[in-house]
Amino acid sequence: MLRGAGRRRAGSPGDGPAKTWDGLEETPEQMARRIAIAVKLARPAIYRPGKDVLDILKATHEQAQRLGDARSVMRSLYWIGWLELALIDEDVGRFSRAAKGMKEALQLKGERIPLEIESALVSLRCLTEMCRGDWPACQQTAAELAVRARRIGSTYMQSLSLTGTGYALFFQGDREQGISLMREGVERLERSEILMNISMSYSWLAEALALAGRYDEAEKQAELALGWAKQSDRMGEAQARRALFLVTAARAPHDAERVDAALAGVIAVAKDKGSMREVAIAQLRAVEALKGVRDVGWKRELLDECARSFAAMQMPWYGLQAESLRRS
Repeated sequence: MLRGAGRRRAGSPGDGPAKTWDGLEETPEQMARRIAIAVKLARPAIYRPGKDVLDILKATHEQAQRLGDARSVMRSLYWIGWLELALIDEDVGRFSRAAKGMKEALQLKGERIPLEIESALVSLRCLTEMCRGDWPACQQTAAELAVRARRIGSTYMQSLSLTGTGYALFFQGDREQGISLMREGVERLERSEILMNISMSYSWLAEALALAGRYDEAEKQAELALGWAKQSDRMGEAQARRALFLVTAARAPHDAERVDAALAGVIAVAKDKGSMREVAIAQLRAVEALKGVRDVGWKRELLDECARSFAAMQMPWYGLQAESLRRS
């Protein structure tokens, strides 16, 4: 359906002579037009990605390469990376595919490549490493992003660099500094009123706060993320609900009905998103939160399932956490 939408948009009134998507001429002007269409299709597809939009972007990328249009090559690879990042949640192996596309884009040379697009690819790499749980790489990429963000004056990228560094530090043991940096990242977005994907920033902070035992603040940040989810920014919704589950499990661990409902809510949102990654992390967090409350069979079942998912998605750090819980 989206592929057809691309064709209709390409030949819509005001765009010149009607052409099918695949029939657009290979000229710089048509290339600019094609990449603009592809990007407009890609933006709303990030939350619920589809392979049809991804196919359009890949075809655009191939055409841009034939034309030697470095800017369009970079833009198409950036959005391919975004959708590959999203598609890891429903298709095994997408982490490596996303990394390959970003590496290819960042190796492109030439004066026509804007620093802004190059920096956006670095921000995407940072997000990929955060989702995968590759904390040393995430910390290194976030530091690189901070330098680029200052050069181009991007508040969003500066915020992401703070959040990425904080998230990585938190899971490497420096919880206080990690939370401080994540909070600074959120506050920087709030002060600037640049609210791009802010639900993710709120939800990352919310989960860290919940894991650190700061339940009131975690609840507040999670509710802020869910407020944005109601306004169409759903990127942080599943993680925010996971943070609220952790709060519920900590406050009422023996209230099985309430705790199970909270966990079911997390799983439902994750599955609605098509996110195997979010489901697996929720299962891991559930065992962590309730390991002294629930029986061994319940624990083993969830750990077996999430461990298989982490292995399939190439998330070794999370897999090690699952194995540690299995032995405890």
